[in-house]
Amino acid sequence: MNAGLELKPVLVLSNKSDPEFDAKNSSSGFEFLYFNAADKLIEYIHEDFDGLVLCCVGTIDETSVSCYELRKKKAKRMFPLLAIVDDVAIDSLVLLKSGCTDIVKRPFTEDQLFSKIAALIAAHNADEYLEKNSVLSLNESENPAEIRNIELNIRFLIDSNKCETVAQLGECLLLSIACYSKSFSMQMRGLFEEKTFCLNDVENELDAFLLNDLSEKGRYIELGRYCVINYGPLSLLLKDMPSSSDSRYVMIQESTLSLLQGAASRLKFLDAREMMKNEHRLSSELIKKMKLLKEMLEVSR
Repeated sequence: MNAGLELKPVLVLSNKSDPEFDAKNSSSGFEFLYFNAADKLIEYIHEDFDGLVLCCVGTIDETSVSCYELRKKKAKRMFPLLAIVDDVAIDSLVLLKSGCTDIVKRPFTEDQLFSKIAALIAAHNADEYLEKNSVLSLNESENPAEIRNIELNIRFLIDSNKCETVAQLGECLLLSIACYSKSFSMQMRGLFEEKTFCLNDVENELDAFLLNDLSEKGRYIELGRYCVINYGPLSLLLKDMPSSSDSRYVMIQESTLSLLQGAASRLKFLDAREMMKNEHRLSSELIKKMKLLKEMLEVSR
């Protein structure tokens, strides 16, 4: 690593005497600072803080409480908050409500951890840039009617019918939902492929767990500023909803639900087409085997 390159600060909240990773790894590009109490860590976070907070304090309950304390005491400064958790009984809803951004499951390698940290910091910086430079957003609009959301949804229906793969359909849906929300994740559960999409292209394990857990819990699941919308094989997590008393709240719910309905229809078509391809392939293989069997029988006579 170049000596003149500024290290990104990673504030580690830990109640363990032995760290779970080598913080002295000079190639990681991070400066790890350890704290054994949330209050001490909070004092370090200033307005220009552009690093990440890593929480590794033990159980899910301990982690969620610590995350909540960090968010509550520093509510005006949104920073990436990564939690290290055991790969058992992960309560994604509790972690999300506590303010956790994403998770790393034990066991993990240092490369996996450092890659996740780098990706979250980059995604956070990109989100802040988009928020400051956003031109088209229904969530921020005083008069949503001026944005012509009906035209946006019709355009999606037209474009989605040109999508030939789940990945293409996901990208198309991402661009349309981005007109309504700056922060969200969505999940497509096709017959042959399941994929979670995020606007910043950073895979978020916590969001994937949450969308799976809540996929059959009803059409709308309202969690304050968060809202989960389910429609068949699709689930959407909106993270920046206005107040429920705001007229934009229902409009955003209904408009994004309309997008999910259109995407579900196209996903159903893609699944059916793939199923037909598989059936045709199996039929062809069966015919070949029958011909070979017939030839073998004729030779044996």
